[in-house]
This record gives sequence, C-alpha cells and structure tokens, in this order.
Amino acid sequence: TWAESMLGVPYHWGGRCGWGYDCSGLVSLAAALVGLQVPRDAFEQFAVGAEVPMGSIRRDDVAFFQNSKGQITHVGLCDGTGHVIHASGQVRRDRLNGTALMRVSDGTTTHNLAGIRRWTEG
Repeated sequence: TWAESMLGVPYHWGGRCGWGYDCSGLVSLAAALVGLQVPRDAFEQFAVGAEVPMGSIRRDDVAFFQNSKGQITHVGLCDGTGHVIHASGQVRRDRLNGTALMRVSDGTTTHNLAGIRRWTEG
C-alpha cells in the first residue's frame, strides 16, 4: 500500500508530505488517496467510521491510541498482519500486542490502544 511505501520517512509535527509526517497527517493523507475525507487530527478521526472488534481487524482499519487520561493522542493504519504503520520518530511498522503497540525493534510498549475503526465497507 501507499503507507508501506512511506516507511522510514521522518516524523514531522504537522507534516503531511513526503519529507515528513505526523501520525494523523499520514492517516488522513492515506484516506484522501482512496477518496475518503476525514478530519486532520487523531481525536477527531476517532469519531469517524464503525468500531471493529479485536478479532476482526483488516488491512486499512485505523488503530487509535490514548494517553493515561483516555485522550486520543496517536493513530496508525492496520496492515492486516497484526502490525500498525504509524509515524513515531519516523514512519514505522510496529506490532499490535493485545491492547498495546509494541516497537518491533526492541519490544518496548509505546502506545495504549483506544480502539480500532473501519472507514470503508470494502
């Protein structure tokens, strides 16, 4: 997918182009490329689409993550293999491990899952 071709691109707050992305910029641009209009910020994106149960996650479902106060602070795209493509330091692919996102390189938990949303019927 397009998001996979962005792996390794640097993180840039507010970024939404090939020289740098933030998490919600990456996801909103991926949506736009398939004809979907979604809000720019992760907490607003969380209100879009239908909730997906953990056992039904598919490629292009959208994973949202929350801070300790329950606020949506991060977002990424599910790749259909148990991983999430997201912008954190750079565009990367990390493993969804239950209700946490785990950095593949060292096994560190980096984000806590708030929920998965599906923006398309496909």
